[in-house]
Amino acid sequence: MGFELKDASNESVYKDNLTPQDFEKKGFRTESIDLALPNGTVKGTQWFFDGIKMSYFESELNTPTVFDWKGDVEMVTMHFNLQGKVSMRDQGMGRAFELSANQHNIFYGKEAEGQMNVEELSAKLFLIQLSKNAFLNMAAGGNDAIKQFAGHV
Repeated sequence: MGFELKDASNESVYKDNLTPQDFEKKGFRTESIDLALPNGTVKGTQWFFDGIKMSYFESELNTPTVFDWKGDVEMVTMHFNLQGKVSMRDQGMGRAFELSANQHNIFYGKEAEGQMNVEELSAKLFLIQLSKNAFLNMAAGGNDAIKQFAGHV
């Protein structure tokens, strides 16, 4: 399945069919995303190479919005919230985590689903997502903290 984003009416507003094998494809590729939502727009670009997916998104909404999301590709994600405020809740987590402007988080998952609450009308975010193998290869030369995180992956 990859990743799917649904709006409050349970309509799919974005879906990719990313598989673990897509991360391992050789070469560099890019993809543009342009979503016209009932209450605004989301535009983005994604780049894929060497087990890495990087994404940049900008959204302009008319009202704060809650999306349901679901993903099933094993990866490490670094989420950099550049503008706006978003809170993410995963069904497996006890509480939501919030990211305001200029905050970031790193997490690992195999399958996940939950809700994303976009609280501010203008938002910008940057994601770096690594396949498990790409992350473990990079972490092998890292500091103790990243090696400890890699041990949990």
